[in-house]
Amino acid sequence: MSMTISDLSTFIHDAHKNWWKDPETGNPKTRNKGEAIALMHSELSEGFHGVCLGLDDDHLTNHSMEEVEIADIVIRLVDYMEGHRLLTEDNHYSLADRVQQELFGEEPRKAELTVESMERAIVVRQRTIKFLTTNGLITSRTKFLCMLHYYLSQSLEGMRKSRVKDECNYMARTFISCFQYFNTMCDGSDSLEEIIMEKVEYNKKRSEHKLENRAAKGGKLF
Repeated sequence: MSMTISDLSTFIHDAHKNWWKDPETGNPKTRNKGEAIALMHSELSEGFHGVCLGLDDDHLTNHSMEEVEIADIVIRLVDYMEGHRLLTEDNHYSLADRVQQELFGEEPRKAELTVESMERAIVVRQRTIKFLTTNGLITSRTKFLCMLHYYLSQSLEGMRKSRVKDECNYMARTFISCFQYFNTMCDGSDSLEEIIMEKVEYNKKRSEHKLENRAAKGGKLF
């Protein structure tokens, strides 16, 4: 059964709590937003590298690098919003709320979106919603990946200028577009949601994600 976007957000963030701890002390830390968005750009670039060379992923070897890097973008994006407390109904900037707004505008709120219901809405509305229409007209992987880079850059610009609405809306647009890209460009047998779940479970067991290994020489600084 497909997860709601809210439940997916909680699941992803809870699985990556070590990303929000100082590797030296283990204490909670506030992550640099610019670094976090740069890592999303990095996942996109790795996905493009996989497309260019036709590579399988080096972690989930049963999937292409392209598919897994798109999953990694979603994981980092959702974790970013949850970790920076942007996923709150109080200010109406939760990811679920922003996705609902991007797809349905001011229409009455429907039942909480699941990933599957969002994917169905993308198909139905990709001829009427401007950014979906633009994406839907792109037949080149290269151009579509450039569009995803653009959405992330616009979110960064919103953050840099303290425009929280722009920051969140472009994150939501990136989230939606990752699923549109996957379902348009990728031809594996598993859904993006399934690969995300598989990668989250894999990440839980990775030695380089452990705090003591991050603190060691050559460990991941961020």
